Amino acid sequence: MNNKKITKAISLGLCAVLLIPSAVYAKEFKDVKKSEGYGWAYDYIDEMSDKGVIEGYPDNTFKPDKAVNFEETLQLLKGIINPSKDEVKKAVEKYGEACEKYGVSSWAKEAVAIGIDKNIITEDTLKEAQSKGFIDSKNLVYPNRNTIAVYFGRGLNLSSSGDVDVLKHKDIDKIPASTKGYLASLVEAGIFSATGSEGNFDGDRYIRRSEMAKITKLSYDYKTKAGSVSTETKDATGTVVLTTDINNLETIIIEKDSKRSQFRVNTSTTFKMNDKSAVFSDIKSGQEVKITYTESSDSTITGIAKTVEVTNSSKDLIGYITATNSNGITVKYTTNKDNLDIKSEDINTTDSGLFELASNAKIYELGKEVQARDLTLDSLVEFKTDSSGKVTDIISFPKTGTVTGEVISISSTSGNDSKETIRLKLSNGKTYTFYGNYIRSGNSRLFDDIRVNDKVTLTTNYKNISRVGEKGENLNIGRIVSVYRGSSSGNRVGEIVLEDTNGNRNTYYLTDATSVYDYNGIKRAQMDLDSLEGMTVELDLDGSRVLKIKEIDEGSIFDTVAQVIDIQVKSGAMGSTTKTYTIRVVNDGKKGDLRQGEVFTFDADVNYDRYTIIRIAGYKVNGDLGSVTIDEIAKEKEIVDYYDYDTGRGTEFI
Repeated sequence: MNNKKITKAISLGLCAVLLIPSAVYAKEFKDVKKSEGYGWAYDYIDEMSDKGVIEGYPDNTFKPDKAVNFEETLQLLKGIINPSKDEVKKAVEKYGEACEKYGVSSWAKEAVAIGIDKNIITEDTLKEAQSKGFIDSKNLVYPNRNTIAVYFGRGLNLSSSGDVDVLKHKDIDKIPASTKGYLASLVEAGIFSATGSEGNFDGDRYIRRSEMAKITKLSYDYKTKAGSVSTETKDATGTVVLTTDINNLETIIIEKDSKRSQFRVNTSTTFKMNDKSAVFSDIKSGQEVKITYTESSDSTITGIAKTVEVTNSSKDLIGYITATNSNGITVKYTTNKDNLDIKSEDINTTDSGLFELASNAKIYELGKEVQARDLTLDSLVEFKTDSSGKVTDIISFPKTGTVTGEVISISSTSGNDSKETIRLKLSNGKTYTFYGNYIRSGNSRLFDDIRVNDKVTLTTNYKNISRVGEKGENLNIGRIVSVYRGSSSGNRVGEIVLEDTNGNRNTYYLTDATSVYDYNGIKRAQMDLDSLEGMTVELDLDGSRVLKIKEIDEGSIFDTVAQVIDIQVKSGAMGSTTKTYTIRVVNDGKKGDLRQGEVFTFDADVNYDRYTIIRIAGYKVNGDLGSVTIDEIAKEKEIVDYYDYDTGRGTEFI
């Protein structure tokens, strides 16, 4: 090497023995002569050693036939990449602990940290390297050519899916698919040979120092040329489609005008949201972002992100609750787009995340305002987030529930397989849409007997209606046939299965706020789950959640026909009025202990005329009527002989 006296850079050495600067001086390596066996590698070794990228040994040898180990490979790549001091510092701060954990030599710590930061390897790679003897081992294992090709491909930001048609190796069938793409890109870049050594790639064989000198020189030239093309930054805006850190390759994919762009993230990338510093994990699908980037020689990505700024994080989402707490909800969710089929019982979710509630968040379940801890697992929720990603609004539909509201409209959805639609005005004054049967030729309709302005009680399964309460039927009265203890999620302590008076069964949730009352209306000191099974009760429900359990005598339940014989109207505060109805039983009924001729009074928010015939159902408490549901049958003065409770018709009205 013309006896050049160049001291080799310590941090770029291939071997740990070169840690002492005075040990290496520039003389021609004794075992590499231009006119001898390794003459083909002479110029590569000469130039790279002069630049301080590769090193020899203290005895003035290069040992061209010696295998290159794992740490040395990454040290070479660090020399080729030539990271800034700031990049090295950040990489060591982030990955130095992992290097120490897995026994990386102190001289290779920066190189390995940069290797992880530049997505050449991952921390899992490091762990595996130690376990298999590639690091700090008495019987050191060396990476093979397949591995070296992948590392150099990644280090140079080459495509992992290069044109494999350029590969002419005889043993191409033995080259792993994970290597072929990078190898093809390396061949196209002029770094590796298309035919290999004597026609073979020999991917399972280690690589010699002489071969590595050539690969390093060609890679250095390629990187220098690629780096000189442009350092100009560009801007891109769009909506985040996906963020991923698979194999420690942190990547953001955005979409704008149906065109997608992919950006690689590293330790130099800065993040910003709401005028504050953020991190990669804060970037989520649905956010609008502005990315400043530099172009990359890797054709599989648009560029390397320098800055990522979230410009708008507000979005509409829909999904299923998997956990709740007082400050937020965990949801398996997807974007709530207009074309999403929310009539289905099963919505395909794409992501899962924990969402913090905004301080003024509004939460409604089946029209009633609740707290986050009151929401039940598996409930379907439609929710909105603000620009900071916090939840501002939640509308919840439990897996099973009961809803009462005023009918606003009834219709059918369009299409070959249309579905009944009913819109109800609920207790919060807002209108919600629910779905009934799929309508096919000859099918009866679930909402046939319901009219606009009716007040109806419906059993729900998410946004679908599984059952419509019959005329005069109270869906909340029945016998508890099963009791199950709950999970530790939120304030749920258990669930019950209620069999109503028509034999239908529904599941409802108990909370730590559920109260239990005995026959006489006295509240029990505490709820004993074991004592609930078999009880005949009336439930005070809030969606699928039980607020009160009121024990009743099964023999006191009635379902009968009566006639209004008197109406008393009393004035109240703020111009309000209360109507007290007096009725006479005209039919012994389908159930219970009201008998023909008996007279009762009750208050009700309905508008019936005197002599109206009604169907009334409920139960008696201490001789008086308890909770009742009523429905008008006819305005005639009398009903004669017989009333059919299944069809809702009398044999003769006069």
